[in-house]
Amino acid sequence: MVESGAVQLFFVLLMFFSLVRVCGGMETLEGNFEGTGRIEYFEYDPSNLSAGARYFSSSVNGVRFYNIRVAGECSLLQMYVPNNARNKVILDGSCAGQGSQIHQYVYQWDQRYQNWCLRNETTGERGDFTSETSERLINVKVKGCIPFGSGKD
Repeated sequence: MVESGAVQLFFVLLMFFSLVRVCGGMETLEGNFEGTGRIEYFEYDPSNLSAGARYFSSSVNGVRFYNIRVAGECSLLQMYVPNNARNKVILDGSCAGQGSQIHQYVYQWDQRYQNWCLRNETTGERGDFTSETSERLINVKVKGCIPFGSGKD
């Protein structure tokens, strides 16, 4: 009985958030991120990604909310799936233009933690052709699980 109530609540929340997405300018980033054969997705406002993102998970059978902080000097923040990676999402706070800052965080769905975990962090500076400086990057691989909203993004 409790299980059917939880399923009903999940579908009510799903319908509510779908309505919010249609009416509120929300965007989705979807895919088979968890390898379950079902579609999971993020919902977020692209004009204000720092307000957070909702993630609809099939393996935890529910919705998770992640706080996302803007890193660096730019208020730009993008979220996208890299090419040929079904279970990864990039959170990109890089600035546009020559000599600007680069802040990219690669998250991967980890079934052990049933969460999105930071796997790779790239920071640095874009090259500047006018001053003939080359791109400088620091690339850090991360072990364990540092989830979205834990202060690293």
